[in-house]
Amino acid sequence: MQVLAAFGPAAAAAVPELVARLDGAENDTPDWAFHVLGTIGPAAAAAVPSLQQYGTQDATSALIKITSDRAVAERYLAGSPEELRRDRLAPQLLTWLAEHGGLTARQHRQLRSLFQVAGCTQVEAAAALWLQEGPAVADALLEVLPNYLSDSVHAPKALRVLTAMGSHARPILDQLDQLIASPRRTQFHIGDHDTEMRTDEMLLTATITARERIAG
Repeated sequence: MQVLAAFGPAAAAAVPELVARLDGAENDTPDWAFHVLGTIGPAAAAAVPSLQQYGTQDATSALIKITSDRAVAERYLAGSPEELRRDRLAPQLLTWLAEHGGLTARQHRQLRSLFQVAGCTQVEAAAALWLQEGPAVADALLEVLPNYLSDSVHAPKALRVLTAMGSHARPILDQLDQLIASPRRTQFHIGDHDTEMRTDEMLLTATITARERIAG
């Protein structure tokens, strides 16, 4: 299935087999099938009725990638609490909705509640907040995002948000300069020296690019 996923739309010929597996599943949710169908995207439209039978996060994610239908994301969020704290999919759906027409008042409150949760959820919510609120939320983002710049897991996403903020992120230029000048920029959770070095080099490049765009 990893091979199929790598080919994306070219793997559309496998859709009937994947649908048959979904329809025949009894006890174990076939998460791998959801992933592959989502990777195939719109060419997997024949799988939509089968995916709609599942209420899981992975099935919802696949439906969004295949249909680009706001209603799919809106139904999922409508069935979630307004005060969200831990939800792997919600930040992604809220970001997607912010990119495709914006959020309702309730969805905005859900996003704000996710932004209070430290870690990956907070960083992902930051991207959607910038899309939804723009410069009005700059101060809040600049208070939070710099905390993740030395973390190899969260730094790339934090840098993407800061880059999107452009000139509104200029207050952190000094901190970016310090990171660029540092012989070691990140806290690693990898355990392999060579991989850690390559990751550090990639983060250095991303930090330099972010700094140039923010300053420019």
